[in-house]
Amino acid sequence: FHKGPPTRSTTMLGFDESTTTETPSWIDLVAWLSFITVISIQTLYGLVKFLNVIRSLDYVVKTKNQPEKGGKIVEGSEPVVTIQICAYNETKSVLEATIDAACQVKWPQDKLFIQVLDDSTDPKTSQIIESLAASWRRKNVSCNRYSRPDRKGYKAGSLQYHTNKIKGDFVAIFDADHRCAPQFLQRTVRQFFHSDGTDKPEIGLVQTPWAFYNTHQSLLTEHDALSLDVSHAVDQVARYHALGGFGFNGTGGIWRTKAIQDAGGWSGDTLSEDLDISYSAYMAGYRFVYLRDVPQMLEIPSNYMALKEQKRRWIRGVLQVCRKLLIPIWSAPNVPRKFKMEAFFYMTFSAWFLLGFMSLTIVPILYYGKGGFSASQLMSYLLVPYVPISMAAVVAIYTKVAAAHYKTFCSRTYRLIFIPVLVVFYFGASVFSGTAFLEGLLSNDATFHSTPKTGVSDESKDNANNDSKDEANVDDERTTPLLSPSSSDEIDEKTPNKVQSSILASLYDMGLISSGLAIAAALISMMLQETMELLAVENQIGKIILLWLMGSLPISGLCLCHGVALWGAILNSFKKQ
Repeated sequence: FHKGPPTRSTTMLGFDESTTTETPSWIDLVAWLSFITVISIQTLYGLVKFLNVIRSLDYVVKTKNQPEKGGKIVEGSEPVVTIQICAYNETKSVLEATIDAACQVKWPQDKLFIQVLDDSTDPKTSQIIESLAASWRRKNVSCNRYSRPDRKGYKAGSLQYHTNKIKGDFVAIFDADHRCAPQFLQRTVRQFFHSDGTDKPEIGLVQTPWAFYNTHQSLLTEHDALSLDVSHAVDQVARYHALGGFGFNGTGGIWRTKAIQDAGGWSGDTLSEDLDISYSAYMAGYRFVYLRDVPQMLEIPSNYMALKEQKRRWIRGVLQVCRKLLIPIWSAPNVPRKFKMEAFFYMTFSAWFLLGFMSLTIVPILYYGKGGFSASQLMSYLLVPYVPISMAAVVAIYTKVAAAHYKTFCSRTYRLIFIPVLVVFYFGASVFSGTAFLEGLLSNDATFHSTPKTGVSDESKDNANNDSKDEANVDDERTTPLLSPSSSDEIDEKTPNKVQSSILASLYDMGLISSGLAIAAALISMMLQETMELLAVENQIGKIILLWLMGSLPISGLCLCHGVALWGAILNSFKKQ
């Protein structure tokens, strides 16, 4: 603390202590201690992220960036495999691309069974699925639609209900928008076998990373794609390399059927049935494989409302699994200690957002209090936890195995400009993510709100059926549109008064983003004020602070523009409703 009111002038840190007469009050002291505590906890989570960065880089270096070939499968002795596709009220453009991709996967037809698990409440969707399945049966591909009398347990309930229909020892799980690559089974099934063709009974899951066919659709999808790439290219690779275990991503993976059974089956008592069964299988003695070089294409939400609901569901579900399995994991004798630590930090990571919101609310108290803190000091403290996130984003950009976008070094370098967007969105998401953290911590509600999908890719928004053919021709260097809202703004077709709810939610989110814009504008104003005052400073530290401020202003401006873009997207959604 510097004595006196926040006089921004001429000492080494920008303050003139010789003119101060007042001492900080107890409010300033409490605010400072709270601020440092919050930032320290955030930084601890950031250090865990940094550890994952080191682990993922170590894996890339040790493998010399070469793919894992897996074991040997003798031609003619391939195992029987089932592909289950979970569907709920999707459009034809979404379902047709996914079902066609699954039916065209490279595997002996007599040993491949495609099962579409239809939980739809819309008869048109069921008719579409039945028609597509029938067309493939005429081509001698075993493709069938399966339904059930109710939607109890939602996706997990559907998977559990149809477990007895699985044929063979392996089952691949895909969401309705997840397009299976032709070589998916050839690459993943090998991981269950040794080089001499014998079985690896300890391998229970092989997960592949996600890639996105609508990355360039808007600034919102660019941000979300980068955020998910960090999770896949850094976190999942690190957990596989160091621990041999990680959370199933819910789609794009293939399970050993016995591992599902030994884990207790699919449970619908949480919103994250994928993480639940993963940890249960790990405690049962199974280990997992992550193939970083076999990306599978799917869609990310292009609508802010849908994106917010998806993230909220994920956060709540992970916290519910934490409440259910954290103690069993820590008490399990066969689980390594470092896995226990990683599981704790992963399942509680959403607290990071709540802490971020708390730190933002303390900043004005410190700035306008009697502690004499400058905006540059406070901004430095605020940004410290985001340094590991930014480093992880850089590593993800350059190490992720590309599927359709950012294949060249130049295009990857261009993608670095989206890192500030990622940081500002983390700031902006602190409100609803922090709320979701509290809900997951306190609520047992496992109601599953599906994310609406459009089947729209970057190449052709009007002809989604040709997306799989056009993905390889995506131009990485083209300009990204600022706003491109989804054609569907509903969150769940069964939500009561969905139009009124969407309007109220839109107004609520516009209010939150407006508040965020006000905070960003205030921070920019503070930094400009200090920049003008530091122009007269002649010592070296003052000049360093000045350079830091000058570098921060463009980033803050970009953050402000991004906030305006999000506000505009929600306003457009509101108008459509």
